Amino acid sequence: RASPDEDRDDDFRAPLYRNVEINGITVRMKWCVTCQFYRPPRCSHCSVCNNCIEIFDHHCPWVNNCIGRRNYRHFFMFLISLSLHMTSIFILCLVHVLHKKENLSELTVVFSLVVMCIIALFFIPIFGLTGFHIVLVARGRTTNEQVTGKFRGGYNPFSKSCPHNCCFTLCGPQYPSLTNPAKFIGKKPRKYTVPVPVQQDGGSVGGGAASAAGSSGAETSLPPGASGMTPAIRSTRSSGR
Repeated sequence: RASPDEDRDDDFRAPLYRNVEINGITVRMKWCVTCQFYRPPRCSHCSVCNNCIEIFDHHCPWVNNCIGRRNYRHFFMFLISLSLHMTSIFILCLVHVLHKKENLSELTVVFSLVVMCIIALFFIPIFGLTGFHIVLVARGRTTNEQVTGKFRGGYNPFSKSCPHNCCFTLCGPQYPSLTNPAKFIGKKPRKYTVPVPVQQDGGSVGGGAASAAGSSGAETSLPPGASGMTPAIRSTRSSGR
């Protein structure tokens, strides 16, 4: 976290706010003292993770992570699947209890009743949270924007329409990680040693780097499409032996 001196001298190092225009609406970007940059629109600094999170929704203690632009889709589908899972289990247990209603003292019936009571206990929190996020997705808002009332009574420049917001949340692009972009860009290209033609004493032409590998008996890897270098390397190996 930022030290008190950094927070006090913030106005002297950089302007505290900077305005940008998005869809005809002026949005204010705030300077982050800890991360040392202007936060993009809808970005917020999480005090628990100590990082700025793009399209910050909330910090979830149950998954011990922030919910933002890159993982909100997974969090939303987790709530949907959990609600469907609880509903299916409750219906199956209810059918089993009704089928065995003549013998309610049976172990399986008692177990089904216990499971139904547990589901009924978590019904309001789970289904309430799922319904809340369904409304947020339809409106194109985040939990942070809804709680703070950022666009209450005004125009939301990040929302287009209900179908577009739902499709963007469920089928939108998967953005790369800003902390580890190399994992999403791809592996680094292999570095090959290209032989340099050198005139040797025996009259053969070979590569300097390849001749060292040939004299030691080690294999030299060739890049794809470099079959034309093979005779030179073979001649170097023969002269080295």
